[in-house]
Amino acid sequence: MERLGERVKRYLTLATGVIECFGFAGVIIGWPSLVFVLKTKEYFADLCLPVHNSSDSAAANATDCHMQDERFTLIFTIASFVMPVATIANGFLFDYGGTMATRLLAIFLYTTGNLMVAFSTNASAALLFPAISLLGVGGLFLFITNMQVGNLFGSKRSTIITVYNGAFDSSAVVFLIIKVLNEAGFSVLSIFVFISCLSAFLILRTIFLLPRTHFPYPLPEGYRVNCENFGLLAHARKVVTAKRRISPEGAESSEGKGGETTGDSDIATGDGRETNGDDEESRESQGGFEEGRRDIKAKMGWGGMETNNEQAGAEEDTGQCTTEEECGGGGRSEEMEMVEEQDGTDEELRKRIGERCGNRRTRRVKRKVTTRNGCGLPADNGNLRPNDADGAAGKEKENVPSFRTCVLSRLFLTHLLWFSLIQLRLILYIGTVNPMLNFLSNNDPIQVSRFTNALGITQLCGILCAPFNGLILDRHKRRCQRLDSIPEGSTSSERLADMHSAVLSLAITVTLSVLFSVSAAIPVLEVQYLTFVLQMVNRAFLYGGFSAFLVMAFPLCHFGKLFGTMQTLAAIVSVLQYPCFILVSGPLQGNPLYLNIALIAIVIWTFAHPINVYFYCRREKAKGTDEATTDRNAERELSM
Repeated sequence: MERLGERVKRYLTLATGVIECFGFAGVIIGWPSLVFVLKTKEYFADLCLPVHNSSDSAAANATDCHMQDERFTLIFTIASFVMPVATIANGFLFDYGGTMATRLLAIFLYTTGNLMVAFSTNASAALLFPAISLLGVGGLFLFITNMQVGNLFGSKRSTIITVYNGAFDSSAVVFLIIKVLNEAGFSVLSIFVFISCLSAFLILRTIFLLPRTHFPYPLPEGYRVNCENFGLLAHARKVVTAKRRISPEGAESSEGKGGETTGDSDIATGDGRETNGDDEESRESQGGFEEGRRDIKAKMGWGGMETNNEQAGAEEDTGQCTTEEECGGGGRSEEMEMVEEQDGTDEELRKRIGERCGNRRTRRVKRKVTTRNGCGLPADNGNLRPNDADGAAGKEKENVPSFRTCVLSRLFLTHLLWFSLIQLRLILYIGTVNPMLNFLSNNDPIQVSRFTNALGITQLCGILCAPFNGLILDRHKRRCQRLDSIPEGSTSSERLADMHSAVLSLAITVTLSVLFSVSAAIPVLEVQYLTFVLQMVNRAFLYGGFSAFLVMAFPLCHFGKLFGTMQTLAAIVSVLQYPCFILVSGPLQGNPLYLNIALIAIVIWTFAHPINVYFYCRREKAKGTDEATTDRNAERELSM
């Protein structure tokens, strides 16, 4: 049973992650509120031109600020492009460098962006170009590192992921709060400097609540958050514990192998070489690590094979070799002996599992055990083989699709189509909502301010809507598992149940996007309240379903790279928002009706993704059923 302290630590990690995503990760989504503040501070005011040839005295002092709107739209477009492009580099850093390295870089970028906004003025408004991009990139990096927190909660993983996505969307309220504080008399400088100081919270959470590498999935039994396997002091604690674990049996075994002692501080090795007390501690430390490794194997379901392994090779338990050939001569290092010993132990375990439990049982063990970065166990009947490139022992070949295979798969391509087109519709709306409100309200600043506040408050509710998508995924997954004819424990049953549950969520997201596009096309100011709500719900479903589907359909060891790749490709599509804005402000003379009708037709095409996933699950289900039938027939023949 899980200890109370560990349970509190897990929920504390979850709660602080929600706070982090809510307060820092997606602030750029509240861009319209910040644009309103920057316009009052006369950023890019030199681009506004007076309106000539007007007979109305009230309109004689009016100005045409469409070039100012274009400049703000350009800033948002560049930031929207840089964010996903940077995530592909972040993906590789996250997969290979781990959580801590990624978060430290994210905190640096985010803090730098805040300081650049704080010290910018209307004379140095060009600082907004790098500043907003840094805010977006840093916040998105923080968000990506929080996605793995769902691994701590097992079957609730999809719900946790969507909660974080909802908090990410709701962080748009930060710029709304800045707008309200600025209207209350606080300067932009003081507000953003204060936000920069809050980065201390991010650093403390990185050190004390998050792993140095990754949270594993599935979670090993007895896993402790940031303490045993992935904590900062884990290695040092293991060394100290191993040095204290001095076994009298080990000393007797050493003497029985032919070595003789030369005093309290000296013992002899198995080949007659003498070592001092420090070498004894090193050998005991290695023995402690070997014992800890066997404990982990026992927790992972291999405990029943340990006794047989000890009987078959007792030399592996004592760390000694019996012949000169096994030791490889006196010149070999103890580290090399330990590496080869571990390789032999793993290979022996694999062979015995295959002999005693059959091929089907071996496949189950391969499915349940994962490596540190989330990839599956090696292929080739579970045997560990040297790396083909350098022949080094102990390198595992992972029984997972390659990154290239994942990117070129039909699932990835339709997911890219689904995500990029719906995101383009949402980003185009956020980037142009301020000039659209000016157009619908006849440039009334009071109405524009009121509707901008309404948009920010509506986006705050994203954290309340996002869990519904996760609940749909998790509940529909349990229903699929009950109705699925594939036997539980087979290799593909859980993955297919996950993907089958995603079909409903993907279809709902497309439907919401169509409704949102229709509402946005209606040129009535009051209808925009409904558009705000549909935009918020659609965004919550889009980003929650996007991340959850990547986790379900592809190997976890490729998650960071796939996330960054898809975000980058979608960013290329999102660049079209700037030409669309130029089209509206130029040839269409500020009326986006025809563009909105075209966007409705484009969004309908994204129904191709849930349809593709549905038929994919049907095909894989049929294959799995045939495989299960073959296994049962084979077991029946063996039993006879």
